[in-house]
Amino acid sequence: MTNSAAVGGGGGSLEVNLPALSQATGALNGMALDAPNIGASADADTQAAAKALSGWATAGALDAVLQEWHSQVSSLTGQLHQNSAAMSATAAGYQQVNTDTSTLFSRLGR
Repeated sequence: MTNSAAVGGGGGSLEVNLPALSQATGALNGMALDAPNIGASADADTQAAAKALSGWATAGALDAVLQEWHSQVSSLTGQLHQNSAAMSATAAGYQQVNTDTSTLFSRLGR
């Protein structure tokens, strides 16, 4: 369902594509679920390199980089979940307004 409404009397319109919002919400959820696995894809190689370089400053740097990477992936995952929830709430809000408006017009038409 695509919705149009005049904006500010200036002749413009607002298009809300609820299926697209729903699809985007699903995509964000999918990315949030995939991020930890994708983010962990370099763990074994990085840990192996750090172990091989044991005693060198580079080994400690690799460990620090890996910890920072995990922190960043965790932050990204949280942000994706927040964005998905906000988009879902927005779609639900638009749908509720459409339902309420339709009900109101039905009652006025009687």
